[in-house]
Amino acid sequence: MTRMNDGKIKISVVIPTYNSESTIRGCLRSVLDQTLPPEKYEVIVVDSSTDGTPEIIREEFSRVRLIKAEKKLLPGPARNKGIRIAGADLIMFIDSDCIAGRDVLERMLDRHRQGEYAAIGGAILNGTPRSAVGWVDYLMSFSPFMPAMKERLVPQIPTCNACYRVQVLEQHDFFPAYDFLAEDLILNWRIFSGGGRLLFDPSIRVIHINRTEVSYLLRHQWSLGWSFALALRCTDMSGHTFVRYPALAVFLPMLRFGSLLSRVARRSIRVLALSLVLSPLYLLGACAWARGFFRGATMGDTEYKARLEANT
Repeated sequence: MTRMNDGKIKISVVIPTYNSESTIRGCLRSVLDQTLPPEKYEVIVVDSSTDGTPEIIREEFSRVRLIKAEKKLLPGPARNKGIRIAGADLIMFIDSDCIAGRDVLERMLDRHRQGEYAAIGGAILNGTPRSAVGWVDYLMSFSPFMPAMKERLVPQIPTCNACYRVQVLEQHDFFPAYDFLAEDLILNWRIFSGGGRLLFDPSIRVIHINRTEVSYLLRHQWSLGWSFALALRCTDMSGHTFVRYPALAVFLPMLRFGSLLSRVARRSIRVLALSLVLSPLYLLGACAWARGFFRGATMGDTEYKARLEANT
């Protein structure tokens, strides 16, 4: 794929949006207020909203390149549209419910210059620290990527704070356009299993605005569990025992909670204590995740194959 770039643009920022009018201003203000000079990066938003998100972007953020999709797109297909029109050789992904640290782009560029990494992911900070539900949503999704975690090579990075080399994305056919939400897990697994180096650098930081309503948290966790089961069915990622024997999903809530405690105990006593206090709510969310996983693991082949059809 030929990139139209005069050499000045060093990094392209791609943001998928869907009904993001409550968070898009904070996201774009943070992305446009970087320590990296503005002529060195571009910002592309791929939007499929039915609310006022595109109007906000058009009226308040003239520097942003807005691509309006005619139908709802999942994050993977939306990111792929942004990749195809991006002009830089490095593409930074951030989500519309995130606020970027001022030096995120500069740090991403520096780390890519320092090593031959396929992609670099940064830390995720909790943007809803006063909400118990927000903390649980954060811990369930982002505890491996807390700022307290050490820098290391990893098999997965958080796609809401990640910068990929375009040639790597092209080599692996971009994000899979399946009709479920595990596109980032599958892409990262393909890169990692193919020998690509994924670096987690906790000094590169983004704040994530989490869900603060219990019903929203449970629906989202169900969807993530369902999507993870489908991802296992179409890859060789670890965890296939639970797909082959779906009844074992009953043990997944406690396994997830035990894994969380083990992870945070090594890095943050404060978060460990908070996790214990929030354990009933965490286990409720983990049960919703396990129910979704069971549904995905037991899905019939006809419906499963339909979910693999491209959502473009």
